Parts: sequence; C-alpha cells; structure tokens
Amino acid sequence: MPYVKEIQADYAQYGVQIISFNAKERGRGDPKAYVESLGFPIVAVAKADAIGEQYNIQFIPGLLVVRGDGEIVYRRKSTDLPAGKTVSQQWDEEVREVLDELVGR
Repeated sequence: MPYVKEIQADYAQYGVQIISFNAKERGRGDPKAYVESLGFPIVAVAKADAIGEQYNIQFIPGLLVVRGDGEIVYRRKSTDLPAGKTVSQQWDEEVREVLDELVGR
C-alpha cells in the first residue's frame, strides 16, 4: 500500500483504477479506518472473501493487475527479495513493469 497512491497518480491518465478488497480478516482491525488513513481516494470493498476466492488469492496481502477484459496479467507470488529491498519496493517495480507494458510506456 505505500506505493499505491503514486501508482494511481502515475497511471490515472491510462484509466488505471486501484481497487482494494478486504478479505480473511477474521474480525481483526478496522478496514474502513485503514483505507481512510491512506489519504487518497480508493475504491474499497469490505467483506470480500468471495472476491478473494474467485480470484484465487493465495497470499495476504494479495496483489493482482487485472485488465479491463478481466484477464489477470499479474499475480503476486511468494517474494524472494534482493538484499536491501522491501516487499513494497519489489511489488511496486513488478506492478509498474506490467502496467508500462499494458499502456505502451
């Protein structure tokens, strides 16, 4: 989530929309308060276990890039990080690479 705001801003002109859904929480935390704390507009779906199952989310947090036609073009995998890189940095780079290819950048 640390990079989502920037990704949304950088790719908004291409129609990229970030959608967050809350699943597998088991009653812990306050997802609404968390989304509001992000400080930027984001579509968020509460109680979305069925969506997670439909998209076969294996890892929490799950991360997908889905084209407008519904095809999944990126799915977060287990992450083996290079030294000195955070998980958020790795995912940011991977997602941007996929989006750049999709939008022709």
